[in-house]
Amino acid sequence: MKKLILCGTLAFLLSVSGAFAEHPKTLGIGVLGRFGYGVGESFYGAGLSLKLPSVPIFWGANIGLGDHFFGFGVTGDKYLIDQTLTEIGGSIPFGWYLGLGGYFDFATWTWKNASYYNGKWNDYSRTNVAFGVRLPIGINLQIPISTIKLEPFLEAALSLGLGLRFYDNSPYWDDRDKSVLYLDWGIPAALGVRLWI
Repeated sequence: MKKLILCGTLAFLLSVSGAFAEHPKTLGIGVLGRFGYGVGESFYGAGLSLKLPSVPIFWGANIGLGDHFFGFGVTGDKYLIDQTLTEIGGSIPFGWYLGLGGYFDFATWTWKNASYYNGKWNDYSRTNVAFGVRLPIGINLQIPISTIKLEPFLEAALSLGLGLRFYDNSPYWDDRDKSVLYLDWGIPAALGVRLWI
């Protein structure tokens, strides 16, 4: 029964994918900030958003920087539903969208003299690489300004994939595996604004 419901839902989403096309057909560029919950560390940080007129994919790229940390993430989403719910003040469309996409995630940590083991202080480092699928859902406004549109948006995405974690070769990790395959998951969110020109 669950498979039947899932197949029916997917068929419905695919059938309406061409029915709603609320985003402009021009170039969309913007900035965003990512936050959220999950395993994927590079979901966090400042980023850029890009939508080319001839490609139906909404791209996002972000960089996360911290104390001993660097992360980089890329997402690509196709909106299956892109619908206006109402118009605010009669001229500003308020809408929602639901998409299907993928992500790539890279993050690395490095600490000097972070652990005391075997009679000395040792460095610690770890690197994660992950990829998977995501289901973004969001809300947005389309604010007309002369010949361009300004789009503030807020979205969250259920994300699921596979990751590989690499540990360094310091003595601290002698009794552990140097690489681990793991289930990568998260609910990253993004708050941003795009300019459609």
